[in-house]
Amino acid sequence: MPSRKGKRSKASSPPRDIDDQDSTEESRSRSGSSASHPSGDSGSQRRSRSLMPIQLDKYWGDDGEDLEGWLFHVENVGLLEGWTSIEQARHAVVALAGRARTEYRSHVSQRSASELPTWDHFRTFLKSQFGPRNPALHWTKKLMSIKQGAAEAVSAYCSRFRRTLLQLQEASGDELLPDLTVVAWFQEGLRVEFQTELERDQPTKLTEAFRSAEKAERVWKRQTTDSQHLTDPCFMVKKHDRVADTAFCHTAQGTC
Repeated sequence: MPSRKGKRSKASSPPRDIDDQDSTEESRSRSGSSASHPSGDSGSQRRSRSLMPIQLDKYWGDDGEDLEGWLFHVENVGLLEGWTSIEQARHAVVALAGRARTEYRSHVSQRSASELPTWDHFRTFLKSQFGPRNPALHWTKKLMSIKQGAAEAVSAYCSRFRRTLLQLQEASGDELLPDLTVVAWFQEGLRVEFQTELERDQPTKLTEAFRSAEKAERVWKRQTTDSQHLTDPCFMVKKHDRVADTAFCHTAQGTC
């Protein structure tokens, strides 16, 4: 009788459970993915970040546009992204528009095609083309003549004044204006109804002058609102008798 020992030895090992097979396959796939994508792979992170579009503000080269502020913006984005000098110049060129792009194209056409522009070269060209000839004098005149608009909030005027002062400080290098001179120019630019508060407070620092001007604006708004209420018959009736207010408005003055 033929022996069935071999067949029994094959069948002696029980079949693996389907759930065990699935868990094994899953663990293999996980180990494979973790091996191919290690969590500490800084190179892949850098590659994925480089694929993200960088949105730089546009520079048009128009009059009154803040060239120094735009260059500052590009430099800080370049520091965050780790750009080289050539990469920073290339990104900045893409952000040019209008007259600035036209002028730079004309400038580049006169250079050798193999000569790659650096950030220093790009910045120097823009400043020579669109910046003031005498930056310190230009921004000094701007700061002395700055005025608060008729409908402009004090906070907006303070921001404009601070930006202009920063432009002057950058153009002048280490030369700083005396605090009292800056405060005097700021006060001269304020609306007349706000200057009285500064004359009373006598601020010696620009931050103190800002606070005095904002306080003067709050007082002026409150006084203006109170005077409007005093001339409003509906408000006067509401103040003394809310029941009589409804009858007064509908009979004597119409709808409030």
